Amino acid sequence: MIVRNILIVSFLTFQIFCTGKITPYSDNYNKPIVQNGKIDIDRNGIFDVWIEKQFINTPTNPYNLFLIGPLNDTRLLYNSNLGGAELFKKGDTIKTEVNNPQYWSHTLVYLAWKWLPDTTHWGGPWPGRRGYVPIKIVIKEEYHCAWINMKIDTLNKSFEVYGASYNRIPNQYYVITK
Repeated sequence: MIVRNILIVSFLTFQIFCTGKITPYSDNYNKPIVQNGKIDIDRNGIFDVWIEKQFINTPTNPYNLFLIGPLNDTRLLYNSNLGGAELFKKGDTIKTEVNNPQYWSHTLVYLAWKWLPDTTHWGGPWPGRRGYVPIKIVIKEEYHCAWINMKIDTLNKSFEVYGASYNRIPNQYYVITK
């Protein structure tokens, strides 16, 4: 009887946390591990991506960048029409297979950029906006669609991570619902 009651309480807790619906999505929303600009989405002790601001001083074009980079075979959704990461919104679907101009990149991706000495204009879809970065992480040697909810604050030259989640079912799309 005690074991049965514990299982019922555990199930109800999980169900309430998932807004009343049982979904294949992770229950770690708002709990990614963020440490020194690195993010562990599935909280397995292995960082999935890094995010940082860089200043690059070239003789002809100095510029500031906000970059996100993959770690451990993670893939980032790149949009060649934008020249960087696309900003997804609630209700958008992260697909396992994408078509041009999008592709899953294994290299760093721009979130925002600012060419100097222009001190007022930041380029890219992310400056000053909150959204979802679509990514694919590896769990047990299989890809899982995931996202990071974040904002690039160009005024304070910083970023903030609000949460992250992933689809527990490998190689399946993920609709952003949180």
